[in-house]
Amino acid sequence: MESRKRAHHRGQFTFRNGKTNIENLTHINMNKKSFLTAFVLLFASLILMPIKVSAIAILTYRAACDVYLKDGTQIRDAEFTIPKNSTFKKFTIKVEGEKRVIKSDEVDYLVVYHRKQDAQHGFVLKYITWKKGGKDKIQSKPYWALYSGGSKRLGIWDVGDAGFQVTKQGTIAVNIRNSSETLLWKEGESIPTSVPTTFFGSLKKEFLLDYFSDSPKVLDYIKNNDLPSLYSLFKLAEIYN
Repeated sequence: MESRKRAHHRGQFTFRNGKTNIENLTHINMNKKSFLTAFVLLFASLILMPIKVSAIAILTYRAACDVYLKDGTQIRDAEFTIPKNSTFKKFTIKVEGEKRVIKSDEVDYLVVYHRKQDAQHGFVLKYITWKKGGKDKIQSKPYWALYSGGSKRLGIWDVGDAGFQVTKQGTIAVNIRNSSETLLWKEGESIPTSVPTTFFGSLKKEFLLDYFSDSPKVLDYIKNNDLPSLYSLFKLAEIYN
């Protein structure tokens, strides 16, 4: 699958596929001249707003999917209404007008996309448990997790507790009601490991030094750089590869 770019919004993580450019943001210093410019731009945007409404990305649970079962069966171009939670044990798809119920634990992975898109613009979901980083425990209840990027040898996955939504612009949102997790999954590991953070959201270096003890290059980077947020994991994955 293509690389994903991630934008954090209140209540959800939104992922854009590799074919979608993230808008460039321009920062304006508010002196008198630029304030007038900003006001004119704001007034113009309000006038033009009705013209631009159609371009707004609308999130929906109504999706399509390709289902890859553990027994090797593949089901393509199925209609799929995503449940509004991330722990659903079964789900219903519709293929050529016929409904079929599938158990989550029978699925290897799903490729989910908007019904006006195709699988090339899809996102991988997988039904998994994980080790709790920094603790000798395993998450007992499986969740559906989204593959959000990484590298060949290290995948980064995201879990929310309120399901997923897609848009026809090629984005997917991980909805969060009460809790979320970011997981690291090394090549060859049976299950991933959750990433602990500080109260302020920074990565815990002691966990990372232990987790990446098999990579001197990553260890060197961790020791000599600040890791202010979960976004830093993408850099670590790049080095680990």
